[in-house]
Amino acid sequence: MLEEADARSAVQLLASCRSLSLSAGALHRPADTGEEALLLLEEGFVVVRSVPPAPSRPMITCEAAYGGIVLPPATGELLEAVIDSRLTLLPARIVTQLLSLPALADALLQEVAETLRRKQDSIANFGDVRHVERVRRKLLQLARDYGRVTGDGVKLDLPLTHALLGEMVGSERETVTRGIDQLERTGFLSRDGYYYRLHLAPEALVR
Repeated sequence: MLEEADARSAVQLLASCRSLSLSAGALHRPADTGEEALLLLEEGFVVVRSVPPAPSRPMITCEAAYGGIVLPPATGELLEAVIDSRLTLLPARIVTQLLSLPALADALLQEVAETLRRKQDSIANFGDVRHVERVRRKLLQLARDYGRVTGDGVKLDLPLTHALLGEMVGSERETVTRGIDQLERTGFLSRDGYYYRLHLAPEALVR
């Protein structure tokens, strides 16, 4: 917990930062970022997408929801809001001042470490040649990070189209569709539109 004086300082520092609201499908480009060093997601769900020259395919390299942190998009990248989202843009000078508050520095470092872990997990998923296994592992990762435990499994309250999952795992949309159908037949998941419920015990999400 922050001391009262530190809490006031943190609120003032964050209030001085620019806020960015993105409607679902809106993009944030490198030229839009200015001097920001980190993007703090206050609400919503965003992804960072690499956009290489054709014929290479776009790939999602990071995602964030529910208070996560991402780096600003670099050249060749775009940040896209999957649902209506709001971010606080943290310049390097503000990050430096926030890190001078010990309790807040610990929280900030932990969240940045979580961002790095999500990126590492995403890269590890590409190592499996079986596309259905890539999809299964990605859904497990998302459930671990953002899932909500219910009476019959873990629910993902994130709208995940097959095209979006395809960019997350490096597979064509049609391949993802076949993988999802296979996972549904085996009882691993059930679907409600773009929302998923994984039928497993919460302890199965432990890394």
